[in-house]
Amino acid sequence: MKNMKNRLAAFAAALSAVILLASAPAFSAAPGLSDPDASARAKAATDIGNRRDKAGVPDLINIIKTEKDVNVIGAAVRALGMLGDPRADQPLLDLYAKQSNQSLKNIILLNIGYINDPAVVPDLIKIIDREPAQGPRIRAVVMLSGFPASKVTRDKLEGLANNENEDVTVRQVAVEALTRLVDKQDPESTKALKRIQAGARNDKFKKYTDKRMKDKGLSQ
Repeated sequence: MKNMKNRLAAFAAALSAVILLASAPAFSAAPGLSDPDASARAKAATDIGNRRDKAGVPDLINIIKTEKDVNVIGAAVRALGMLGDPRADQPLLDLYAKQSNQSLKNIILLNIGYINDPAVVPDLIKIIDREPAQGPRIRAVVMLSGFPASKVTRDKLEGLANNENEDVTVRQVAVEALTRLVDKQDPESTKALKRIQAGARNDKFKKYTDKRMKDKGLSQ
């Protein structure tokens, strides 16, 4: 009887411990993210990235959704770029869309590029088409060349390069992006460059295109 009571008491104690654990609040991968001091929150975000701790991705995503301090947001964005987890793609794109801080927008795009997920290509094309500032547009064009070549990517880059109403720098960057796709052994990008060279009218753009084609041994 005594042994039975002891076993029941031990079982009750174990059950109570399980219930307490189940009801306890979940701890952040980096408790410092909730620190009242912004510099401590920024450091905690940076530490997650430096540790390559993917368990911290949900916490970092929560930071970029709720944080007000630009330095903390920037630290979380960089950490997400270091972790390279595609779960961060959409939250980063959403953050980009609502940002007015141009420096932070550039940081967001840069780190989306580090994640290197081809699923963002349609979003990058929207940025190229809709973003009024040239800096992010140019960065988005460069980013397209970082992904595997595709018809969508080639068509966009060729369209930009051929657009006489487009800024010459953007057109040149589009040509450069296509040369990077040529480096990836994409024959369709070579054909696109030859069409661009044949149709070039703007003197500055034509000289640039001719030089890049010559550099690649693709001159007609």
